Amino acid sequence: ATSGPSSSTTTTTTTTTTAPITVDTLGAPSTTLPPPASPTSGSFAVRTTSTVGDQTQPARWTPCEPIEYLVNADRATPAPVALMNQAIAIVEQATALDFVFVGLTSEGLDLVVPAGRGADAVLVFSDASATPSLAGSVIGLGGSASSAWVDGGVLWAERSSGGAMVDVDAGNSIQQRIWMHEIAHMLGLGHVNDPAELMYFSLGSQSGFGPGDLEGLWNVGAAQPCIPESPFAAATRAPGGPVLDLPTGDADW
Repeated sequence: ATSGPSSSTTTTTTTTTTAPITVDTLGAPSTTLPPPASPTSGSFAVRTTSTVGDQTQPARWTPCEPIEYLVNADRATPAPVALMNQAIAIVEQATALDFVFVGLTSEGLDLVVPAGRGADAVLVFSDASATPSLAGSVIGLGGSASSAWVDGGVLWAERSSGGAMVDVDAGNSIQQRIWMHEIAHMLGLGHVNDPAELMYFSLGSQSGFGPGDLEGLWNVGAAQPCIPESPFAAATRAPGGPVLDLPTGDADW
């Protein structure tokens, strides 16, 4: 309503701003002293093992250096990034490995670690248009390069230069579990035939890591000895180096 020519009209304009994407560095894992034996037991599989004589070693990341990772969040909103951070924290607690965020990137859509950034891994939010491997029912990918050698008669097998990817079109209700599954692949775990485990080849009603998953993560985690410098380090850790050990069949989920 107006009260005549002397009245005035005030218009209020509301501007909505969107908070920038941030990735939490998370800090050191809360479990810094892993137990001497796995606290659980169940079905698990290690993706790559090496055998020389009577020695067999699973390929794993050295626990005495942090896993420094980049994130490609170009296609993500804050909510999925928070789910990724939660997944990293759960994996840290299960392995006592230390993940350290070192920056954002627009690369890594092929899961190759970008050059010149000092990173060991890249975590990527993508979709089928940017990464054709995510077509169909595939909702995630994960893997890493590996090498093995004998030093002083001792067999060592190391993982390095890896990545994990989640399809942003997968619902937020399952993205945390997808990240957990794919990061576990990056650390060296394979699929199992037990549907109660998160490393089962298909996502179902699993709410998180099962007892076998946790035993597997203990076996590739900080409870194991430090790995000495690899004679192949320059090649295996270089971006564009050996092909990532990605899962086959469902490639992944």
